[in-house]
Formats: sequence, structure tokens, C-alpha cells
Amino acid sequence: MDMDVQKLVPNQHVWLTINNTAGEPQYIITSQSEYDRREYHIYAIKGDKVKLLGSGPSPKELEDKYVKIDKLFG
Repeated sequence: MDMDVQKLVPNQHVWLTINNTAGEPQYIITSQSEYDRREYHIYAIKGDKVKLLGSGPSPKELEDKYVKIDKLFG
């Protein structure tokens, strides 16, 4: 599925898209703009909707806290 995730958050700059094992976008990490990187936001994607999960100063911390990786085995 090719999805332009930028359309889901038009007032944000998308820095990272995290796909599930099927290759579909599952999370995005954004900031207010390309130039304002003081705070990042992480959204979960379900269909054509997004849900804000959290915000913080570090994309890595948001990813570690909120991203649930699909289990390939087990």
C-alpha cells in the first residue's frame, strides 16, 4: 500500500515513517516544521486516521516508548 503519510498531518513535518512487517505505515514521527525541532510527536496510523501517542524532545525516546514491533515468530 503506497500512502502519502504527509497528507495525514498537513501541518507537521514528517521525519520518520515506521512500517509494519507487511510494509504498511504504522507510526510517524513529526515536528512542527522542518526548522523547529524542539519537540517531536509520534502518531499511530490506522487506515487514513492518525492518533497522537505522545510528544517529547527526542525521536528515539518516542520510538522506544511507543513503537510495538510486529513479532515475526511466536
